[in-house]
Amino acid sequence: MRQYEVTLRDKPGELARLTQSLALRRINIRALSTERSAQGRTKVYVVTDDNRRTYAALRGNFDFISTELLTASLPDRPGALADLAARLAEHGVNIEVVYTVDKKGGTVELALVTDNPVKAARLLT
Repeated sequence: MRQYEVTLRDKPGELARLTQSLALRRINIRALSTERSAQGRTKVYVVTDDNRRTYAALRGNFDFISTELLTASLPDRPGALADLAARLAEHGVNIEVVYTVDKKGGTVELALVTDNPVKAARLLT
């Protein structure tokens, strides 16, 4: 799974331009988050159901970077994320980005970007 960090101008219609580009290629969005950044820009973090088509949709049309995402399924209870974060930290792995991808049946699926995805993947299994 990959996360696409897309930089848009902070103005009306930019999010529509991005999501329409994905929709035209029948790409389903699994997760999306935005944040305002400096100099009139907005960062959009998007995870889709098709990496190949997403890359093709973005290439040449948007300023973006692609990052490997790890997923973790945790029990939906207080402290579950704290336990995971502590385990990774104890092994020197920094969590750079984390957000919820799915939540059902007492389980939360998280997406994570870390500074050491190989080590983190071993710790998550």
